[in-house]
Amino acid sequence: MPNPWPPDNIDRLIEIAVTTAGLSRVVYKLIALWIEDRKARKIKIKHGDFEVHIEGRVSDKEIARACSTLRKVMKKSGNDDLEIILPSGVDRAVPIEMIHKLNQKKDAMKKGSKK
Repeated sequence: MPNPWPPDNIDRLIEIAVTTAGLSRVVYKLIALWIEDRKARKIKIKHGDFEVHIEGRVSDKEIARACSTLRKVMKKSGNDDLEIILPSGVDRAVPIEMIHKLNQKKDAMKKGSKK
């Protein structure tokens, strides 16, 4: 099975975030960075009749909360079907440069805290 990290599209990234508990905040930060970069201000994630809306500028904590809520609903329902609805025409790709940018920020923060 191929390594799913880093995912090449937002659908896969959201799927990982929703179905996997205990993830690093970097996953949620990457989703927030993608939303900001793509100006995808309205995302809907559906699981059966239950749906979560991510609108506007959101923090990684808000995304983590939404993913946790969906994870609980999915666990109760017994299936893991997700539908991710994005604004039409938005590029779903997660560029590797975005991941590097996030890693650079993380490294800079570590260096700053060691002083």
